[in-house]
Amino acid sequence: MICIECDSEVSDKARFCGNCGAKFSLVPDFIQKRKDEFKEKQEKKRLEKEEKKRLEKERHERIERELQERLERKQKEKVESERLEKENQEKERKQKEKEEAKTVKKLIKNLDNTDYTLLESQRTENILLSLHIGLEKQMNSIEKLIRCKLVKKLDREPTFTEKEKLERQRDTPQYKQHVARLNRIMDKKMAERLKEFCKKIGLKTPDDPFELTHEGEQILAKKRKVLESVWQKLTSAYDSKNKQLFREEASKRVSMFPLFMIMGFANGAMMGTMMGSMGMNPATYMQDMDMAYNDGYADGSGDFGGEGGDFGGEGGDFGGEGGDFGGEGGGFMDGGMGVGM
Repeated sequence: MICIECDSEVSDKARFCGNCGAKFSLVPDFIQKRKDEFKEKQEKKRLEKEEKKRLEKERHERIERELQERLERKQKEKVESERLEKENQEKERKQKEKEEAKTVKKLIKNLDNTDYTLLESQRTENILLSLHIGLEKQMNSIEKLIRCKLVKKLDREPTFTEKEKLERQRDTPQYKQHVARLNRIMDKKMAERLKEFCKKIGLKTPDDPFELTHEGEQILAKKRKVLESVWQKLTSAYDSKNKQLFREEASKRVSMFPLFMIMGFANGAMMGTMMGSMGMNPATYMQDMDMAYNDGYADGSGDFGGEGGDFGGEGGDFGGEGGDFGGEGGGFMDGGMGVGM
């Protein structure tokens, strides 16, 4: 240490200055030492406190960082999961569409006379064409045609002319008899089936109208070309009086006979005359058919040996007691559905 009297350097343990003899006091040194110790202790606490704060801050930052990373990871996982789910849904949708397209293609390929009759009924706006088809059979056919996108619900209000044409058809004896018959035989089970049918295809009432789609028009036009080709072969064989060829073609194409009449190529009288001239029994070929063209075939003008009317049946219409074309109580709806089908 340094002597305060002569500025000479002396030992820290000395009590007197060796140069000037000045006496050193122990109290100031003790106090200074205590001050220094206290100061050092405070500094140490401050440093410890700052270190603690720093560590705490680092801990919080680490926790926040880990939390943020966890949230980002979960978000990424969610996004990835949603992406994969959408991809799977899209794959499933495309697969279902592919399967549905195959099913529809098969259904269209296997359209039967009932289906073509309903399509022709739509094209000509003639509800009388379909009166001979049974209710259940007709509902099944309509569901099929809608599924195949060959018909659809009319997305506009019917015109006055369309309504007028419909009402004229509803005023015919055939239609009134048809409605009366359905009202007589309608039961709870069939009424429930009709309700389910309307719900399934989105009809508010059974009178909601339908119309042909572009695809339906094309399918029907294609079928008409096939029928026209076959009809030309039959008429050619008939004109040339080639009985063998006529019989062969008639036997192969007997399933088309109802559509010849439904689509206006011939009527019952014409078909019967042609078969009779070729030495064929018309009833043999016609007795199993459940469809025919009402105008000129099932209304009495095409009679072939049956009481009261049409082709070999009592009381009326083509091969069945009390009913239209091959069955009891056939027909469609309960007075409604006329605009549509």
